[in-house]
Amino acid sequence: MRPGSSYARGTAGRIPGNVFEAGHVCVGRNRVQGYAKAHGLPPHGAMFPERLVAFFIEFLTQAGELVADPFAGGATVPAVEERLGREWVATDLMLEYIQAAGAARFSPDMTWFNPMLWRCEQDGLPPRRLAVA
Repeated sequence: MRPGSSYARGTAGRIPGNVFEAGHVCVGRNRVQGYAKAHGLPPHGAMFPERLVAFFIEFLTQAGELVADPFAGGATVPAVEERLGREWVATDLMLEYIQAAGAARFSPDMTWFNPMLWRCEQDGLPPRRLAVA
């Protein structure tokens, strides 16, 4: 970005600026990646920075509202929603991502996981349990 360009100047009023700076590594990401590695689960490679997620949640929703995240992956959005007082529901195509993120970010006593997520239709086994760190 060139100094003095229109993109570098602050935007007055309620409209946010058009440049957002945030690092891509945060504590939550490190916790999820560490859990995945320690338990032989695949690491999620595209987790959003919590600061970026918090900006959009605060900008687009109000406390108490329900927010759905159909591509939860590393559960950054649900974790930030929880911290900001939003209700949430999340899912992901990759069971292993939900296992790692759920175990690393949430207390099993406070967060409900559908038991069917831990069952494979092919194996006929009882529901799987989250690995405990």
